[in-house]
Amino acid sequence: MTDDFHRDLSHLTWEEVYDRQVARDEYVSRWLDEISLETGDVVVEVGSGPGHTALRTAQRVGPSGTVYAVERNGDALRYLQRTMDKTDVGNVEPIHADAEALPVRFNRPVVALLTYVLHHADHPTRLLAELSQALPTESRLFVCEYHPNGPGEEGPPINHRLAPDRLHDWLGDTGFEVDRLVGFENESYAFVCRRTAGDSGL
Repeated sequence: MTDDFHRDLSHLTWEEVYDRQVARDEYVSRWLDEISLETGDVVVEVGSGPGHTALRTAQRVGPSGTVYAVERNGDALRYLQRTMDKTDVGNVEPIHADAEALPVRFNRPVVALLTYVLHHADHPTRLLAELSQALPTESRLFVCEYHPNGPGEEGPPINHRLAPDRLHDWLGDTGFEVDRLVGFENESYAFVCRRTAGDSGL
């Protein structure tokens, strides 16, 4: 049996993707609370898409903070830029890049957001390893995915979801230490992590 899920989201317009991001806005605030995001923080959102989460995060960190929105699809970033042009949010910096080859490296701890991205990735462990190399020790990572034990009413089909134990192992193998597991009502779960001093291992 096949499904109509496309990992590259080619079956949707970016406006439709943005609307989906807006529809789960209530969870964005909870994500930022779980990762203890504060005014002035530097954030890198990997796989930002058209950018609703990046914009909401930028509001949380304020003008003294910065959000780097990393996205490999240029059309998605152009959608983000058009949205930014209609707002007073000026602390989002779009970065057109594949997350498996990040062009940025940070010299002080930052906060990384990786929400509903890994099930779209061609090589999820490579993405995690690359992100690990970009982040200094004690950087924080919030990674959220849909649980394969959910009823399938929200999110991707069950066969495209990542089990928590599998993701937990990937995080450990790529230089992240999991602090805790968080569950959400929309069939998703998240790990709150820290970048450890060790190498990514991959």
